[in-house]
Amino acid sequence: SSGINAEYGGDISLELLIIILISSPSLFCSFNFPNGSCLGKMSKLILLILLLGMAESLWRRKKIDTKTKETKTDTKTEKKPETTKYEVRIITENRTDEETTGPVTITLEGLGEKLNVTQVLDNPDGKFFKAGAEDTFEFISTTNIRRVSCVTLTVTSDDAWKVNTVIVGSDRQKQEVYLYNTADQWMSTDAEKGVRKLELCSQGLASYKVEVKTADEPDAGSGNIRAQITFSDGKLTSTSGILDDFTKGETKTIEIHNMQVYLFRGLQCVTISAGADDAWLIDRIKVERFGFGVIERFKKPPLESVNDKKDWLSSDKSKGKNKIEFCRPSKKVSE
Repeated sequence: SSGINAEYGGDISLELLIIILISSPSLFCSFNFPNGSCLGKMSKLILLILLLGMAESLWRRKKIDTKTKETKTDTKTEKKPETTKYEVRIITENRTDEETTGPVTITLEGLGEKLNVTQVLDNPDGKFFKAGAEDTFEFISTTNIRRVSCVTLTVTSDDAWKVNTVIVGSDRQKQEVYLYNTADQWMSTDAEKGVRKLELCSQGLASYKVEVKTADEPDAGSGNIRAQITFSDGKLTSTSGILDDFTKGETKTIEIHNMQVYLFRGLQCVTISAGADDAWLIDRIKVERFGFGVIERFKKPPLESVNDKKDWLSSDKSKGKNKIEFCRPSKKVSE
């Protein structure tokens, strides 16, 4: 038809060409066609032109249909960028002078991959990062770093702030990661008060449940001992964040995460150290691994030890020892 070539962008009308051939036979019959009449040759020529036009039309239609299908496929497969929702919990130390009114920037670093996510944790009117508080922040990123290995905190205020623990999770990672300020490091833009940047890293995959019983004696408890627990198999060690608030005669259960996995030798000793001159008298301790990665068949028995010598714990040597080690029965409590 007259629209075939026009529809597909052609410049020649087959209908027009045929009309010219039929209406002006003398123009073509002026040529000397051997072996046949002029009109016969012209009819064959018209038929050949029609066939070529139909073939071209079919080819062009097929090409356009293919492009249309490809466009539809691309439209269907086109998806929005995948996002990851992160949740960050930050626990500030419990002293009044350890809080900050400024914002904090956090960078999450992925395990085994050079991927990171940075987010400013706003602190409007000093609402967050107060002494002893646990603040929760949520944000979305198109970068999925999978399991967090380290976080870097950056402060912008010259007041002094001390973080205790950072806990990071996401909707793509079931297991939360705990990162402790094991160095008990202050932070500030004022170099005399602390560091501007602080990196905290996961120490392993093991979680431990620690039951500590405070002795039932006068002044045995402590609200400000700033204790830390170090786990060891005799070679490798990992340390908790700062622990406080131990009441006379009570048993306190503490869960500590992302410590070393002592797969072969097992946990042999825990050492409790004091970071303040307050005094604390421990009666006994029990430590057991639990949670992720524990295979019941190969589970080690809990570490249980008693403070037989009634040693007091304090950073003030006149009040007690700076460190007390509790080990399995095969070893003795350190002097």
